[in-house]
Amino acid sequence: MTLRSQILLLVTLPLIVLVFIGGLKGSADFARYRSAKTIQSETLNALTMINLVHFLQVERGQSAGLISSEGTVFKNEIKEARRATDASFDKTPVSTIEIFPQFAQLQEMRRSVDALSISTPDMAAYYSGLID
Repeated sequence: MTLRSQILLLVTLPLIVLVFIGGLKGSADFARYRSAKTIQSETLNALTMINLVHFLQVERGQSAGLISSEGTVFKNEIKEARRATDASFDKTPVSTIEIFPQFAQLQEMRRSVDALSISTPDMAAYYSGLID
């Protein structure tokens, strides 16, 4: 074996090992990156759901007040609460909303509340079903 071959072998082996270790590190880093992106997405979904639940709770409380007062309390405030709920609903991912088929009856529930044609316990049960 010539001196040139020996030097080439001494240089090549560590380079191959470095490339292999770099590949493993790069693969691990990419896996962590993908995991972080998934966590970020799920956290964003959770935050939008938390906001939606909050506004549904506000709407439930104001609806209960409206029904219990026979339309004298929260008459104007409930409109703003519904706008906030709708805005939060629009920000919620469709895939998340599809899990809860009860959302389809939200507009009908609101009409019943406005017409005072539903009892407070029935209204509260509907909203609680959405929130829980």
